[in-house]
Amino acid sequence: MLRKYLQQPVTHHSNQLWRVTENGEQPWQPLPADQDHTLVLQLTPAQVLVRELYLPLAAGKKLESVLHHELSRFTPFQPGQVYFAAARCGSDAQRLRVQLAVVRRDTLDALLEQLAAQGVVPDRVDALDASGQPLGINLLPPARRRRRIHWPRLINLTLAMSSAL
Repeated sequence: MLRKYLQQPVTHHSNQLWRVTENGEQPWQPLPADQDHTLVLQLTPAQVLVRELYLPLAAGKKLESVLHHELSRFTPFQPGQVYFAAARCGSDAQRLRVQLAVVRRDTLDALLEQLAAQGVVPDRVDALDASGQPLGINLLPPARRRRRIHWPRLINLTLAMSSAL
């Protein structure tokens, strides 16, 4: 699968999208429609607040709910002001280590609207850490996520139903 990464352009190229490649940044061009690809919008460290948290192991069962409830304690924002995502980074005998990423709703919504006006709809929104590495999270709001059809699963289900009949 070919992955295309979009990154917020630097300020002197504010109206141009850039593709991040092994050879550096290049102007973004749409892929032909017949190629399979995933568009990932990468937010810069300046656009995202990242916190490393240590939570009780029991919090792992309902991590998103716990983070939503305690978000104002871990960040200067209320849950209604931001989109957030968390990645589990491991645990020890008593604590769960979590990396929490938070982006302001108005910032991300404006950026997604700007991209949509240019005909670009990302499949995921990730963030870069301070060293420039992707966090591997998805900050894309659930309402904007596209449902993908899992063809192998659909084919297997159809075959199973056909054989049962």
